[in-house]
Amino acid sequence: MNPKKKHWYQGCSGFFFNTLIGIPICFILTCIYVGGIDEAMSIILIAIVCTAGISLVIILPCCTLAGFITTSICRAMMKKQTSPPPLPAGLADATTQIAEMPSRDCIAIAMFLRKASAAGLSEATSIEKLAAEGWSNELIQNAINYNRHTVSDTDQ
Repeated sequence: MNPKKKHWYQGCSGFFFNTLIGIPICFILTCIYVGGIDEAMSIILIAIVCTAGISLVIILPCCTLAGFITTSICRAMMKKQTSPPPLPAGLADATTQIAEMPSRDCIAIAMFLRKASAAGLSEATSIEKLAAEGWSNELIQNAINYNRHTVSDTDQ
């Protein structure tokens, strides 16, 4: 996962955010407990009006607590999803081999060296021709090593 990518919950914390998340959760739980939306609205409105808003001292902290619990669970679930499982041994070896694959230039030089050798040119002469054309010594050496490695693999 990209560490710079932000999720919906990152950067959102505190009383206000948790309360906003908790209000619908508490309302849904109240609807389930009393048996419907109308009954839940009636109970909440009666509680607020009859106590002149003092019941909000109980209702808002309950909503904040429900929101805090919900966001904590979401954060824990997202952390589990962001850590990828370890690769099996065979796949880990394959990714290492992919990282060690030669470049196209290296393969082209290796093919040139094989064809030159098949045509009867010595390796030294082939290397001189490649160097005269501007190929780097490092790339030429990598191609020679690539040829030796692939030839030894096919001989086995």
